[in-house]
Amino acid sequence: VYHCPYCDGWECRGKQIVAYGVGEKALGLALMLRHWSKHVTLCTQCEGIDDEKRRRLDVHGIAVQTSCIAALEGDPAPEGRLRRVRFEDGSEIPCGAFFFSTGQNQNMGFAR
Repeated sequence: VYHCPYCDGWECRGKQIVAYGVGEKALGLALMLRHWSKHVTLCTQCEGIDDEKRRRLDVHGIAVQTSCIAALEGDPAPEGRLRRVRFEDGSEIPCGAFFFSTGQNQNMGFAR
């Protein structure tokens, strides 16, 4: 599971990559990850996606999964490789790398 595609995208090239998030940040993350793999799925965690965003993703061959994630499953430790994402509706997709973008907020008042 990774946060930064710039740091870890190259090592994940060619794998089944899942991008997790909502809104514009998730769309941007999925599009960015497409540089390293043609197998990218955007998971929106039960949030719908509008037609314009879906068209952009379709043009780049990015699948969209709007079901809620139930579990990330893989090999036991010490290797602990991620193998699949399982959804609450019972479906699952293969996964070799999972990137997330949940946004960032300044929590310290002195920055204001």
